[in-house]
Order: sequence, then structure tokens, then C-alpha cells
Amino acid sequence: MDYSTVPYAVIASYAGSISTLSDPSPAILTAIALTGFFWLGWLVYSTTVMTSNDVSSH
Repeated sequence: MDYSTVPYAVIASYAGSISTLSDPSPAILTAIALTGFFWLGWLVYSTTVMTSNDVSSH
């Protein structure tokens, strides 16, 4: 089991558990926030790796 995904799964599960059909906003906002967090993390990572690869290739 990959324990690095457990915190995100817990956050998403909790948001889903407090959402209702009449008020789905906790799940929707959490999905948007987690997507943004992962996208931003990937952007920073890829920028850092690309920069370090450009420098080391010269």
C-alpha cells in the first residue's frame, strides 16, 4: 500500500461524507482544491527539474 496517498484520500473522503445532495459544495470545493494543489506541485517540480536539467546539460 502506498501510504503517501492516504492523507489526500482521507481529506476527499471526509469532504464527501459531509456533503449532501442539497449541499455538495464541500466535495466540489475539495476536489477543486486537491486538483489545484497537485497541479501546482507538478508545475513547481517540473520547472525545477527542467531548470536543473538545462543547467547540467551545458
